Amino acid sequence: MSRPFPLLLLCLLLLTAACKKDTAEPAPVLEGRWVEQSHMTYTYDTAGKLLREHSVTAPTPRYGMVIQPTTWEWLGPNLSGDLVPAFTDRITRTGNMIYFTRQAGDEFELRILTLTAHTLTLRYEHIITDPTTGQYETRDDTFSR
Repeated sequence: MSRPFPLLLLCLLLLTAACKKDTAEPAPVLEGRWVEQSHMTYTYDTAGKLLREHSVTAPTPRYGMVIQPTTWEWLGPNLSGDLVPAFTDRITRTGNMIYFTRQAGDEFELRILTLTAHTLTLRYEHIITDPTTGQYETRDDTFSR
């Protein structure tokens, strides 16, 4: 009778060790350097009906950005194709929304659709493309680190 008791204790010990929860991974951070991998553009009429969509994978030239807590530095290709700083915008982040005003005064809002350790997908909300017809675009840009 003494033999089953240690065996039972060993089984319970193995069971509790196997059922321990993994430690939670830290939440991914938005800040850092991102390089564009693809984008998808959707064009809508004034009633919100989808007119067309256009996908570009591995865009050429590629663009990128360096995001800090209050600034967004746009990166563009130089003559040799390297990404170099082009200009900087001030940004505000509220939850999954990013707001910024371009130097020319154009205001934009972006929605964070995906944020992982290595992938970021942003949606540019309601960009007017033709003031005479009222058609507008929404664009999803996917970046990687």
